[in-house]
Formats: sequence, C-alpha cells, structure tokens
Amino acid sequence: ETIVMTRPDVILLQEVETQHQTEKIRQGLADKDAHYSAVTIKSDPDVSDRLLVTLFKGGQGEARSWHTSEGMGVLAIPTGGMWVLNVQGPPRFAPARNRFFREASTWAAEHTGPVIFGGDYNVDPDGKQFALWFTWPALDRSTFRLLRNAFPVGTAAESTTAGERAFDHIRARFARLVSEQLLVGHRSGTMDHDPVMADIAPLMHRP
Repeated sequence: ETIVMTRPDVILLQEVETQHQTEKIRQGLADKDAHYSAVTIKSDPDVSDRLLVTLFKGGQGEARSWHTSEGMGVLAIPTGGMWVLNVQGPPRFAPARNRFFREASTWAAEHTGPVIFGGDYNVDPDGKQFALWFTWPALDRSTFRLLRNAFPVGTAAESTTAGERAFDHIRARFARLVSEQLLVGHRSGTMDHDPVMADIAPLMHRP
C-alpha cells in the first residue's frame, strides 16, 4: 500500500524471507497497476534465505551484486544517472559493521558518478546500536563518520524502533537531497523501521 501510494522509482527492501515472497510483493504491486522489476541477492551468510530486494521501474537493468569478504551481500543497480546500492549491515558486532561499510565505501569510490547508498545500516551516529552480546560505541561512531565521508549527502529521518535511535537510511555522493519524508505509520508486522522516502538528484558536475 505504501509503494502504491508513493510510486517511487526505486525501492530498497531488506530481510525479505524468500524468492517466493519477493514474487508475491512484485505481483501484488502489479495487480494495483504498479509495475516493477525485481533483483535479489542473499544478504547474510548466517541466515539461510534472507534476501536484499531492489524493485525498480522499467526492464531488467545492469544489476551488479557481490559479497563482502565476510559474505554480506550488496546489490547495485544503475538508474537515473546514479548507482543505487541496497545494503544491510551486520547486526551484531561493530568490527564487522566497520569492515562491511569500509568495503562498500571503497567500491563506491571506484565510481566517478553519483551513488545512492540505502538500506538497513544497523549503525547510528551516537554509537547506541543494540547488539546481542556486546556494543562498541566508539567504533560505531567511527563507522558512521566513515559513512558520512564516503556519502556526505544524507537523510536525517528518525527511526521509530523501540530503542528510538536515530538512523540514517539513505546517503549519497555527488548528489543533492531534494526532499525527504519518514512515512510514519506505514509499517506492519515485525518491521522495525518506518519507510524513509527521499528524492535525490544527481549533480551534473562533480564538486
């Protein structure tokens, strides 16, 4: 319902359970005259089937996917003059999160054009991210600084999780943020973040 209401060009979904669920989402949108292509990649080597799913208008694009040194997936598609990366950071250990974002930032730095970086970061600027066993606030803060340096343009929507931590879910390089909106009340079931919608335009010339 949220996607049909907003009709975005690109939708980044994380923690989709199976390919079957992906197709149910895509077909459900098509039934409401919202037609999207879907590309997927396994997001976490520790979870058997959990997927990153990117929905985008038009036909199958030049999607690229890879896994980091620890097996975490990154899904990238080109659209509107930009690369859009869909990610889910490791949820448990700050050192693993730092390595994940460092590798993804290195990939982005190899591209001369605009890059949008969105998803479920599992890291916040105050270093208060919940971890199952340990937390490293200083390392989480340094990880977020790494993100800001690599992708200086960012949304600033507040998370509405029980912990009420502030997460940036969309960041970009060589682009400008036109507008942003936190779609409060548009989550269901076990979703732990309200959707963030942002309008991001590429810069014609690198700063």
